[in-house]
Amino acid sequence: MAAHTKISLFYEHSANRIDGKFEQEYSLVSVDDIRIGKVGIRLSYDSRNSFTWVTRGMLFELGLSWARNFFISDIEYFKMRVTNNLFFSFYHELVLALSFSHTSFMQVRNSSSNDILHASERLMLGGANTVRGFANQHNLGPYVRYFVQDSKLFISEVTGGTRSSLLKAELRYQIVKDFLAVSVFLDSGNTYFSEQEAKHYQDFLDTASKNNQRPRSVLYDNFSYELRDIIRQPRTLLDKHYLASGMALNY
Repeated sequence: MAAHTKISLFYEHSANRIDGKFEQEYSLVSVDDIRIGKVGIRLSYDSRNSFTWVTRGMLFELGLSWARNFFISDIEYFKMRVTNNLFFSFYHELVLALSFSHTSFMQVRNSSSNDILHASERLMLGGANTVRGFANQHNLGPYVRYFVQDSKLFISEVTGGTRSSLLKAELRYQIVKDFLAVSVFLDSGNTYFSEQEAKHYQDFLDTASKNNQRPRSVLYDNFSYELRDIIRQPRTLLDKHYLASGMALNY
């Protein structure tokens, strides 16, 4: 297959809502209705030699988008997503697949909640398509913990984050052509808020607790870092990422 490049422009508008309990609303795990309007550009370069069983090539994708009030949006932000998938063939049906992806929301403006990104836009991680070995996409990343007076229990709610990084390595062997394969894999990923965003989030929780006499909520397990930290200290992938390894049967 010949390599090809594709560029597209887009405008999107959505009306989002995440329903939740009273405690989830004031801790920003769920919030009221919100409109999001944005424009953006997508770029992709695809040099893979097949769609069913890729043995060599690359799939690179870059997406940039801007949400602004004049696009009929209740919040503003700049979003960047970059993904690069590489495929190498070693021996007959043995293939090494490597993948890296990173997504960031930046310059968030949200007057109703201390410039914290709306819950419907936050990045979730976990499950079969990201870090395998964790049950679903709401397993990983920062969470808020609070005490519910009625049930006398502490509750933990995963919040999602504004940034997400994912690295995947997989060694595949095709048993039956275009039908059945086996693989061993290593997945590494995390979603998080920047240090400044995490501070804004905790300040919001503290203010809500003080002004409304609601139970205090605390943000935990926000393992933030910058991409340059991975180059300077590769151990960041161990210290601040969730890891999963295993075997898979692919049909």
